[in-house]
Amino acid sequence: MIAVTIAVGEQYERLAEAAAQSCERCTGLRTQIIRKTSGESSPARYKLQLLRQFPGQTILYYDADARFLRPWDVSPYENQPWPVVVLDWPSDARDEDCERYSIDRGRYFASGFWIANGRHVEVWQDAHRLAVAADYATAFKYEQTALNVAIQRANLPVTILDRRYWWIAREADPPPTDTIVVAMGGDAAVDRRVYEDAIKTAIPGGNQTMTCCNPASDLTVANAPAKVQEFVDGDLARSVYPEGQFAGRGIVINAGKPKYLVGAYVLIRMLRDLGCTLPIEVWYLGEAERNRAWEELVAPLDVRCVDAHEVRKEHPHARLNGFESKPYAIQWSRFAEVLYLDADNVPVRDPAFLFDTPQYAQHGTILWPDYGRLSPERAAWRVFGNIPYRDEPEVESGQIVIDKARCWRALTFANWCGERSAFFFAHVHGDKELFHLCWRKLGQEYAMPSRGIHTLAGTMCQHDFEDHRLFQHRNGRKWSLYDNPQVPGFQFEAECLRYIAELKNVWSPAAQTLATDADRAATAALNGRRFEYNRIGYDHRPMVFRGDGTISVGGAGCERYWAIRDGRLMIAGDDGRLTMELVATEDGGWEGRWLVFEKMGIRLESGV
Repeated sequence: MIAVTIAVGEQYERLAEAAAQSCERCTGLRTQIIRKTSGESSPARYKLQLLRQFPGQTILYYDADARFLRPWDVSPYENQPWPVVVLDWPSDARDEDCERYSIDRGRYFASGFWIANGRHVEVWQDAHRLAVAADYATAFKYEQTALNVAIQRANLPVTILDRRYWWIAREADPPPTDTIVVAMGGDAAVDRRVYEDAIKTAIPGGNQTMTCCNPASDLTVANAPAKVQEFVDGDLARSVYPEGQFAGRGIVINAGKPKYLVGAYVLIRMLRDLGCTLPIEVWYLGEAERNRAWEELVAPLDVRCVDAHEVRKEHPHARLNGFESKPYAIQWSRFAEVLYLDADNVPVRDPAFLFDTPQYAQHGTILWPDYGRLSPERAAWRVFGNIPYRDEPEVESGQIVIDKARCWRALTFANWCGERSAFFFAHVHGDKELFHLCWRKLGQEYAMPSRGIHTLAGTMCQHDFEDHRLFQHRNGRKWSLYDNPQVPGFQFEAECLRYIAELKNVWSPAAQTLATDADRAATAALNGRRFEYNRIGYDHRPMVFRGDGTISVGGAGCERYWAIRDGRLMIAGDDGRLTMELVATEDGGWEGRWLVFEKMGIRLESGV
């Protein structure tokens, strides 16, 4: 996923640079700034060509006059079936265009902000053809109406975010205090006072809050080695392992969103069936990722769920996202010695013996090899503190064993770099090389099995020190509630599928309680049923419910999972967050409203 903006002309280039910095601070996405729109006379129309220019990418597009104000996780919108947009403000010009082209004004969105991907390229091209046609007319004189016309003519649904995600600075409408993005509305000549006042209203104290969330803002390839050395010689040299705070050995897993909770359940069940008795912590990021029903399900298996956001109150971290949370969870888990496992990993025997190997006794860290090797010219060797080049494998961090007492400074260094991931992750792929390069920078040795990865379909098999298979990391074939293609050569596949069947019988990401017999009966009755899903005043489409708690036809980013609890139909999005709660109607349908974003009324009509 990438961010893109267009900045043609000196005035817009200055705006775009500030917008790009704020986007990276708050989303972690680096922005591609388009400064020349060759072959297109209108920079505004050029945005309709972006999906073709960046094939295979999900694009977060925003106009150059934007300013991102607070952290926002955009990952749930990657590769979605529907574009993600924000409705435009009502205006006479909008209404005139909607009447001219016979489109629904209630669905008319702003084109200064959208998220789309390769699934939508043809509709974007249709919009461009309309915008350059000789008979094209618009009251706005922009590409905005052309894009709205193309989408509505194609009957393409859209996911609508509320206006906090694209708030146009206007003196008459102060933005909410939780606004995500403020913009000038496409007019660089707008009264700057109104724009700046809108930012101050949305974030009391102006830019101070924005600046503090990005400790990487002053890092460059040129100055990073000196900054790293300053930290190593200063704060890190004074860092001491907190004796008595941690105890024992245990397993740490990061899993919050539904797609990881399914894998984590399989992993936990497999560990216990293999005879592993180590206590387990499962870490998640904030209340939005918490699923109490899942916690209840795994608690009897000696599993404790930990909210990293709560831990962060005592142990601050400026940028705690997915990759960054791995070294953080290892460092601040309650265990003194940690076996970290990715949620999509499956061991083939009890891995607790790793703590008793001579290699671990000697080094206090076991890492596993990845496919590649960092070449000598890679900037990573320099930016992590001028590390002398070594011809050795990169690290595949789906499994790690660490003695925190012996590796405390290296872990602290990894988390320091994680806080600055907006810079460091531009030179390495996520967390995995943090362990490699932070250990090398500090001269902290690690053990690594000599046998490389044995590849199965979507799966990396890792080995012990005697070259026997130990882990099956399904990084490319994550477990799903509803679709798990066979992987030839994968050990214990039948057992894993049995665990998923167990999970489906009692749990859905959409519910915070486990299913009763009555809930399961109601779920079975809805299996395969077709409804017409009507978002009143916005759009409608068919929707079909699977008996495994997922939506087949008609599902989108906000409508992925469903469950029936106590006679109520609950529908949640990709992140497991509840989108709507519906009640049954006498005619066999369901009705209610969205609980998020525009909170429009919802009607599910049965048998249409």
